[in-house]
Amino acid sequence: TVLILGGTNALEAKAIIDDLLVEFVFADGGRSKAVAVAAMLTVFGRLLLPFKSLRPCFIFLGNAEGAGKTLLVKCCCVPTLGFAPTGTKPDDEDEMRKALLTAIIEARPVIFFDNAKKHIASAALEGFLTAQDYGDRILGQSKSFRGDNNTVMFITGNGCTFSPDMRRRSLICELFLEEERAEDRVFRNNLEVPMLLDRRIEILSALWAFIQDWDKAGRPKPSRGHSGFPDWSNIIGGIVQHAGYGCPLETPKIEAAADRDGADMRALVKAIANGATLKSVQFDEVVDAARAGGLFDWCIPPNGELEPKPKASFARLLKSYDRRLIGGYRFTLLDKGRNRRFQVEVITK
Repeated sequence: TVLILGGTNALEAKAIIDDLLVEFVFADGGRSKAVAVAAMLTVFGRLLLPFKSLRPCFIFLGNAEGAGKTLLVKCCCVPTLGFAPTGTKPDDEDEMRKALLTAIIEARPVIFFDNAKKHIASAALEGFLTAQDYGDRILGQSKSFRGDNNTVMFITGNGCTFSPDMRRRSLICELFLEEERAEDRVFRNNLEVPMLLDRRIEILSALWAFIQDWDKAGRPKPSRGHSGFPDWSNIIGGIVQHAGYGCPLETPKIEAAADRDGADMRALVKAIANGATLKSVQFDEVVDAARAGGLFDWCIPPNGELEPKPKASFARLLKSYDRRLIGGYRFTLLDKGRNRRFQVEVITK
């Protein structure tokens, strides 16, 4: 199918996209809406980016089911691709690596993990998001494959938390559902695939008008950048802000968009110190302090011994904070193996 784009000016383009998104309730107004428009432009304008440029992961969060997260991803993907490649996030790291490698082998333009649960953290996924090319051994075979990573990643979830590494690699868009029951919400416009395909030329012409208007204006940069994906920031971020949607790279101020691990870690070091200026504890004491405060519940159960897998995950997380300043304290790992201790020291400026 050949689509003929053009004939839409910047003002008309903004009216088209605003009308498309009018029924989505963005929890923090302009910033989340700017992220949504940036996601649409990223799928449509991937070839605007220099070869091997990195892109952010787009995480669409809702306060409850039915907030419109999946519909919004469809609005980002269907006009350009003709479909939204919906899937679920693998819980196992081997399955995650398999899913990511399959996407590279098939040169998929988009990966969409819908309705993720609880805590979003994956070493394989975090590595994938910072890889210009990606390779791995093909499971079940003695062969490996490596290819260019040109995939745009989407994840949706309700009230999810995520690791600091996922936060650093992602842009967050949060949607809000006001109704008590999702089925009570009535959408005026049908935003499903048939309608999006019917409006395909109109939507893509609007996105193309944004790009042309930005180019004619001298390709202005956004008000802030991002060191993790600088080319994307300057190009897609610049287009979005020039179109009048604000900067998608602004820091989220909404609570649900903060990384839970960071907040829990600040509470943990304070609990360990318990008023002391210098204190060191063993791993089991760290677990007890976290459990008492209801912290890191994605890996620490309310009672009982830690299973090997969550224990290893928690140990890796603690190691990632070694020698870092956290909420007025320095957190340091001392010694190794069974002699390892965790020190918390008050830092005064």
